[in-house]
Amino acid sequence: MAAAYHAVASLGHVAPAVFTDELLHSRLAQSLASGQGLLVRGEPFFFPSFLPALAQAPAWLVGSVPVGYELAKILNALVMSAAVFPAYWLARALVRPRHALIAAAGTVAAPAMVYHSYLLSEALAYPVFFLAVAVIVRALQTPSTRWGIGVLAVSLVAVATRTQFLALPLAFGLAAVAGGWTGLRRQAVPLGGFLAVGVAGIATGGVALGPYINATAIEYDLVDVVRWGGATAALIPFAAGWLVAPGAALGLAYLLVRPRARVDRSVGIFIAALGAIILFQVGVIAAADSHRPLERYAFYLAPLAFLLFFAYVERGAPRST
Repeated sequence: MAAAYHAVASLGHVAPAVFTDELLHSRLAQSLASGQGLLVRGEPFFFPSFLPALAQAPAWLVGSVPVGYELAKILNALVMSAAVFPAYWLARALVRPRHALIAAAGTVAAPAMVYHSYLLSEALAYPVFFLAVAVIVRALQTPSTRWGIGVLAVSLVAVATRTQFLALPLAFGLAAVAGGWTGLRRQAVPLGGFLAVGVAGIATGGVALGPYINATAIEYDLVDVVRWGGATAALIPFAAGWLVAPGAALGLAYLLVRPRARVDRSVGIFIAALGAIILFQVGVIAAADSHRPLERYAFYLAPLAFLLFFAYVERGAPRST
């Protein structure tokens, strides 16, 4: 039902509006659809987060730009709505089935769903983000070689979907470090893999970042980073709901301070670190370039508020006696 609603809603968006991102992704998708690889105006263009263009490519096989544009929006709506499945799987790791179902429904009812109408990375990034978080949470709960390999694989897919998702392995690493020597030993497989990838990236001069390599040389004022990151964070309660936001904050606090199980604390640290890193990314971009809140880079956090709210309901919400 959500997919059908959003597919119809996408038809009301009649032209690209986010330049130059929409033009870049559509050009790459058209080039892939024609079998020419990643080309822009006939020139090879290495783009590290190529999966959104690959996902949109089937829409451009029709050979008509107007029809392809409409099909791409509908395809985006279907793909973005698929976030309900990993969101439910994620929620089931922490809360009861009924609450997990509501949290998953909130994921596809969130204001962030408006981005399915834009030819950007957000449509694919949305379900991939929740899939990655779900796998990482499972790996923190039940450390094993299998889950460790899963964390590595899903993190690579996430970064190939949206470079911003480098925040995921960083947050996972912080959660593992917070677990002390035991946490590091249990997560040796994914941490070793991330370390190898990081060393390779540094040794090659960061060429894997493609056009984003200049991000390493961005100049910014830390005060401005905190200011714009905080301004963006202030928008999240509007997206999640002002009735949900206080409970979500308490839910995170319960995971960190009064965990129901020892692993709850690791999950809480991961979620808190993920939010902090994403907001830091937002603050850096805003301080160095846009000078405004950037909800587009942080809307992934709003649906997590539903999950944390129900974590509070099940762990510490006042109940009548």
